[in-house]
Amino acid sequence: MEYNYHGVKYITSEEGFKWFDDNFIKEIKNNFKIRETLNIDNMLYEILTLETDTEDAVGKYQNSMTAARHKSVPWWMKELTIMRKKINAMR
Repeated sequence: MEYNYHGVKYITSEEGFKWFDDNFIKEIKNNFKIRETLNIDNMLYEILTLETDTEDAVGKYQNSMTAARHKSVPWWMKELTIMRKKINAMR
């Protein structure tokens, strides 16, 4: 059987998964204001169970996932992304 998938393809490796996992934990801790990494699953569960604003909680989780996927450099800011998009649109 032959597959002709034309969507986005990712190169995955054990090192890449580890990198993503570390970044995802960092982003979850930052977005949900969690200090400890130990038992982070239980702490996140408690926070989400008590959360009354579901949309906000989902937004924080989604932002954590998105931020963890992208490699970032310290000097890159949201303003630079906006400027780049404007330049590309003007082309």
